[in-house]
Amino acid sequence: MSKEALTPPPANRVMPESLAVEIDKMVAQMNTPEARAACNALFSASSADLGRAAMKALQPASDSKAT
Repeated sequence: MSKEALTPPPANRVMPESLAVEIDKMVAQMNTPEARAACNALFSASSADLGRAAMKALQPASDSKAT
């Protein structure tokens, strides 16, 4: 790895306004009561709960139009 890859950007580097707005929106979404409850549920889940959720996520979505 080159030394340049490990060098932080200059302190006076300014973030583009559109990126700052996008980050502000994401932070606001992560601070809703619903997001906070989801994080609490995630971090309090047992390994068995996480395993069941992972397996459920792998299941194909049921197609209600299929016969």
